[in-house]
Amino acid sequence: ELLSLLKQVIDAAAEFCAEIRVPQYFHGHATRLRALVPRLLEQIRTEQSRARQKSEMKSSRRNDKGASDYVTHCYQRAADSAREFDVFLTSEGARIAGIPALLIRGDAGTGKSHLFCRAASDRVEKQRPTMLILGEKLRDAEPWAQIAKVAGLHNDNPDEILGALNAAGEASQIRALLLIDAPNEGEGKQLWPKYLAGLLRATASYPWVGVCLSVRSSYEASVIPSSLGVEKLCRFEHKGFEEKSYEAIKLYCEHYSIDESSIPL
Repeated sequence: ELLSLLKQVIDAAAEFCAEIRVPQYFHGHATRLRALVPRLLEQIRTEQSRARQKSEMKSSRRNDKGASDYVTHCYQRAADSAREFDVFLTSEGARIAGIPALLIRGDAGTGKSHLFCRAASDRVEKQRPTMLILGEKLRDAEPWAQIAKVAGLHNDNPDEILGALNAAGEASQIRALLLIDAPNEGEGKQLWPKYLAGLLRATASYPWVGVCLSVRSSYEASVIPSSLGVEKLCRFEHKGFEEKSYEAIKLYCEHYSIDESSIPL
């Protein structure tokens, strides 16, 4: 039974890895694996207990004991690996592959806007479909027409915009991203509580499109509707350099050949 379960897990994991970049298939494979892993752990514990009982019944000769200890060690390693895999399947990193919406929150000055601009620049350089919208550019009105205008698009129909992004993502075999930086700026406090849930619902119909927003933590409650729980919007805390400020400054000075002694640290 253990070998049969292992084969099922390996087959499911192989399918999972082969299609992890295909968003519409991710949830099904992850769900299948999450159902198999607890059964696998239970069977490992059963086999480990049997091996321990056999060990106690056998002679205490060094060779027998060594072989028994090795078998127990292998079972333990298998259990540890299965638990680590289960943790991964329930992690935010895995969830975001199945939920095409991410909110990055953090305090002022932690580099959220820089992160978005750098991510957009890197993706465009690699020819990955990306659209970056600055919250300060939007007013309190239907967002799709504004997004189309800011992006220089002639068609403001949301299905046309999302359809084009979805086609570009599928052609690239990587999810297209709509990045909305600082939705709390401009008229965002009036705009997004009314329109964000609808925007995410529309996006969810296009498996090759993902939405990512960045918001200052203190403004999250006034911008993000309370109806968007963790099952609809993944969340990630961006802490910037936090306790690594000195290391960051040191690297910056080295990169630009700046004398550290001239900067009070």
